[in-house]
Amino acid sequence: MFFVRFRDWLICTATCLLMFSIGLMSPVVALPLALIYSFPAAFLAFERGAGAAISSALASACIMSIVMPGIYSVMYFFMFGLSGVLIGLAAKSGVAGGNLLVASSSVEFAGKLFAVVICFRVTGVNLMSPDAAEIETVLASFGGASLDPGIMRVFIDNMILLIPYSMIMFAAVEAMACVMLVSYIHKKRTGEAFFHMPSFPEWSFPRSLLVALIAGFRCGEIASGRQDAYMLRQIGANLSEISRTLFILQGLSCVYFFMELRHIPRFLRITTVILAPFLPIIGALLAIIGIADMGFDFRHRVRGT
Repeated sequence: MFFVRFRDWLICTATCLLMFSIGLMSPVVALPLALIYSFPAAFLAFERGAGAAISSALASACIMSIVMPGIYSVMYFFMFGLSGVLIGLAAKSGVAGGNLLVASSSVEFAGKLFAVVICFRVTGVNLMSPDAAEIETVLASFGGASLDPGIMRVFIDNMILLIPYSMIMFAAVEAMACVMLVSYIHKKRTGEAFFHMPSFPEWSFPRSLLVALIAGFRCGEIASGRQDAYMLRQIGANLSEISRTLFILQGLSCVYFFMELRHIPRFLRITTVILAPFLPIIGALLAIIGIADMGFDFRHRVRGT
């Protein structure tokens, strides 16, 4: 039994170091790999307990500190290592379904927020409010120099304003990927998955999400035209964007359900799901459909007939 535990510990630690090293060396794969950085610790916590997972995360961080600047190891431990441990323990404790995803997403976001604070304390760099001039330089290198300076400034200001939204959505996707991967490997080992993702046509969010939308609009109205209310404006913008994204997802799920009901080819359904949110007018229409579906539950009505 000891050798099995040690083998798992060794494999997870090596996997963590390999993924993190590849991500630092290759920007092309850094983003997709970042979605599963928490996986080794989560898997160990679920399969072998908190002690094995924490020791693996600490060992990985210590080795990282030897071969790369220490801030990387600290950022890894709090953003991914510790978050993975907590996700694995939550799954092991029996938290399931949507509650597990909410808990895991919250843990991932809290870890990233804590790492941002540490980064600011150590280096003086505020990742929540980066320097606009540096962003402008990066955008210019990708062809942004051809944009009107006024448009460029508005775009950069909006990017900075919505950094919390970006962090929250990335944390949610990361948590989902981590939980699904741990569940998949657990199923391969035991024949039974602990997490079952509902099919896309069944996705539905609670009606309480409407409160976030209303609160976001209200914060935006209060902060409008006031230079001293940046924080309130940021809260309003992020609440509105998060609720809008979830409304679009619910709208897409509803549309997919009816496309499936009409036996529209799978290829067209998947293409619609991938492309539709990026078309501004279609995205707005999907958000309206999502809000209406929350109120009237079209799919339930169709199933009941």
